[in-house]
Amino acid sequence: MTDRDPSYGDVLRHLADRGLLDPARTADLHALLARREAAPDQPWYVSALAGAGAWVAGFCLVLFLHEVGAIARWEAAQLLPWGIGFLIAATALRRRARSVFLVQLALAASVVGHVLVLGGVAELTRRSHGHVFDSAEPTGALAAAAVLLAAAHYPLNRDPLHRFLSVLNAAVFVVVWVFDARLHVPLYLLLLLEAAGVAFLFTWHRTSADLRSLAYALATAFVLTHVVWISRLELGAPEWPARIVSALWLLWILHWSAGGRSLLRHEPLLVAGAAAVLLAVVAPPGLLAAIGLLVLGHALGERVLVGLGVVFVPAYLIVYYTELELGLDRKAYLLMASGLILLAARWVLGRRPWAREEEAA
Repeated sequence: MTDRDPSYGDVLRHLADRGLLDPARTADLHALLARREAAPDQPWYVSALAGAGAWVAGFCLVLFLHEVGAIARWEAAQLLPWGIGFLIAATALRRRARSVFLVQLALAASVVGHVLVLGGVAELTRRSHGHVFDSAEPTGALAAAAVLLAAAHYPLNRDPLHRFLSVLNAAVFVVVWVFDARLHVPLYLLLLLEAAGVAFLFTWHRTSADLRSLAYALATAFVLTHVVWISRLELGAPEWPARIVSALWLLWILHWSAGGRSLLRHEPLLVAGAAAVLLAVVAPPGLLAAIGLLVLGHALGERVLVGLGVVFVPAYLIVYYTELELGLDRKAYLLMASGLILLAARWVLGRRPWAREEEAA
């Protein structure tokens, strides 16, 4: 017997040894505790503010370097070495940083490094095409450079916020390139890759500490891709493949969150699955993606995912309503149909006997 207070893991092992806890449930609880212990100490909104502050500090530092003559001209020969140097310095500083100031300084240096390297790549692309090029060419080079930066930066810099911003930065450049190049098939493949990545990392792989930042970046990029699509409707890409991807993704999330039960053999899952299919018919695909984040976050107890879903559902609907080139009557019909489907599903589920028993319990 020790003097220390028992941990949650000790309590779970004691209950399992006494036969008071199902072994399968014990494994799930241990995985949940591992994710909680791997989570950063500061809340997510503090990390978000720190990331925004790092961007501001980074751009101010770039302007300072230009004003003092360290970067005399915006040329690749100057931007690339400085950018690589800042990335190396940020990685080394973050490994040794213990104070808040040094941690934030490393984050700002990382942002500066990314900006300078990508700026150097853009300048190289501009010069290689004789100052005249199609808009898809520089964004394609920037997307490739951002992906390579994220791939090299992720294993070297172990700070979760650095990793998240680097991967999200790469995803944003890939999305911009896909829309600038008007690539329909790569757009659908990108949505499929994002959906599969989120499903794998949060359900199959159960999100280890090293992959946590990648999982959150892909979840954010999955919904952001749909939001950007609304503002680029001139692309002319049919929506039905994206509807299929989002519907299948939401059905998988429902299936997994119910412990792998068949959607056709359990009434609540059948109603939820039918609602997902109907939403895929009448609602925009991004709405299903945002709802899927809500369901997944609730099933995992991940408040960050729930927060993303809560933010993206109204934001996506507002952008969709304002950007869609339809008459006000048709917009109203689409929103009304989506709302009626959700209300009908809630009404049906609320009137079932098992729902009233669970509420009473």
